[in-house]
Amino acid sequence: MIYKYKELFTPTNGLFKYMNFPFDSDVTAEQLDTLFYFKFGNKKVTALITEMMVDGILPDANKEVIAHMIENIFLDKWAKLKEAIINTHYDATAITEYTEVINTSENGNKSNDDTNKTYGFNSSDGVNDTSSSSIETNSNTGEKIRTIKGRNGIFPQTVIEAEIRLRQKNLYLDYIMNDVNSIINLKIY
Repeated sequence: MIYKYKELFTPTNGLFKYMNFPFDSDVTAEQLDTLFYFKFGNKKVTALITEMMVDGILPDANKEVIAHMIENIFLDKWAKLKEAIINTHYDATAITEYTEVINTSENGNKSNDDTNKTYGFNSSDGVNDTSSSSIETNSNTGEKIRTIKGRNGIFPQTVIEAEIRLRQKNLYLDYIMNDVNSIINLKIY
């Protein structure tokens, strides 16, 4: 028999209730269960869920086993996401300073071969009058140090706007919901 998620779980009694991961201090497990129920409730569950059913019912003990299994699979990923998206703090108005060292080296060779010839009237053959040849070598090695202080053209407003766009596109709980969905629900309706 094929079951949908909403046939096996209730809005306040889903898999998040059994997980120990500290998702977010502002969101409860019941709220996550409710959100997941209405977002993914019409999807058909995978064989992992149906194989753990007993007489057409998914017992609470088996829900807990499934929840802990999912949590263990994604624990490291969720912790890193939480750290990267939620717990990263920085000063948007901080002045940056960096030092740049530039090594310069210039080598050049210049050769010159001059020959002056004197030509007679209506003559295509010239006679050597003077001749000179020279080779010049230049070498220059140095180091230039430049220290720059400032924001390099990035203003605090730009940084804050980028932060807002990042948070809107990367909602931490959306990643978690999609990970749970990938394990317990089929990809098709």
